[in-house]
Amino acid sequence: PGRVDFAVNFYSHTRVLPPGVSATTPGNVSGHLEGRFNLPNGASPQGGVVAADTPILARFGTTQIQARVVDGSLQVLSPGKKLAVHLQVAISSESGHVGDCAPGTVGSIDFVYNAKAKGTNGLARADTLRIGPWQSACGSANHVITNRANKVPAHTRNSTWVSAWIGCTRNGGMAPKNCN
Repeated sequence: PGRVDFAVNFYSHTRVLPPGVSATTPGNVSGHLEGRFNLPNGASPQGGVVAADTPILARFGTTQIQARVVDGSLQVLSPGKKLAVHLQVAISSESGHVGDCAPGTVGSIDFVYNAKAKGTNGLARADTLRIGPWQSACGSANHVITNRANKVPAHTRNSTWVSAWIGCTRNGGMAPKNCN
């Protein structure tokens, strides 16, 4: 047993249009999440999520959710090379979501640190992030972001990227290689 720390930053210019909406300019989603929990059972979770979403149609403005980590689990897919974290989160505040994403709404966030493959966007890892689903209405805050979505170089205009870091404690150190 030990502690799992995580930090994820993300940006996506690639969006799927909601049903019945047609537009030529996609929207953006960006944000970060960070925190920690203890193994083996996700005890003592700490951390939060901030996600800002600029919808496809500018008249809606930018929306934002903030959520706190309720529970966490780690799955080691390949020791030190491919690690997956599942978080249960609860929205603590929101702005701009008319009629949904209410504080207290529970949802899930999953992300993968993947040093076994490279991103097609020039990043050294093929990390992925999935925000949602939510247990009640919060449709505008469902996203899948991956480093294999397109070939636009990360951190440039119109790019899509995610950088996930997951570390575990062992011998006084914190690193992905300690997760096994």
